[in-house]
Amino acid sequence: MQAGGRTFAHNVTPTTHPVNAFKAAVQLAAREAYAGPPLDGPVSLHVEFYFPRPGRLRWKKRDMPALLHDTKPDLENCLKSLMDALTGIAFHDDRQVAKVSAEKWYTDGGSGPRVKVEVEVVSGERTEDRGQRTGVSRVA
Repeated sequence: MQAGGRTFAHNVTPTTHPVNAFKAAVQLAAREAYAGPPLDGPVSLHVEFYFPRPGRLRWKKRDMPALLHDTKPDLENCLKSLMDALTGIAFHDDRQVAKVSAEKWYTDGGSGPRVKVEVEVVSGERTEDRGQRTGVSRVA
């Protein structure tokens, strides 16, 4: 689009898009779980997304433990929607999120879809150099 001789883009999510229902559910649950003011300073998030188990992964005679989820939606998109929903409730702005730990799972046999979220204020100082972790290669 152009306006005033400048080109810009504007992304609009249709009001009927499923992500809006997800954000509304997150906001409702967050307000029920946390009644305080939005947190100040850098925060960390630990998130576990649990998705419905597809038919190909349902068994009648075997245990059904939670399994890692490796299909759509992308973990990055799930996190973005979650952080958008928590803005103004758990923290002032999603730019405060300085650390993230996130996982996607298919539910176990006895549970339904859900999202587990932990938000905490973190120190703004690094007290140690973590260096290289076991099993993780560094990319220069």
